[in-house]
Amino acid sequence: MNKTIQIIAEICKEHRFREKLLFVPSYSIGHQIGEYLAKTGVSWINLIIAEQGSNGDPFIVTVR
Repeated sequence: MNKTIQIIAEICKEHRFREKLLFVPSYSIGHQIGEYLAKTGVSWINLIIAEQGSNGDPFIVTVR
């Protein structure tokens, strides 16, 4: 498992029922991350994928 995906998975496990925002460069990348999490048995409930565009860090997760 890629280190970035591993960190996102840990956040999803730790904050399972809290809203999480995942800012990604494109929606398709975020969707691929969600699919991979599901295939590996990680519940990504309340993970909201938002397209950030090309500005800033490639992946940011915020827990509300």
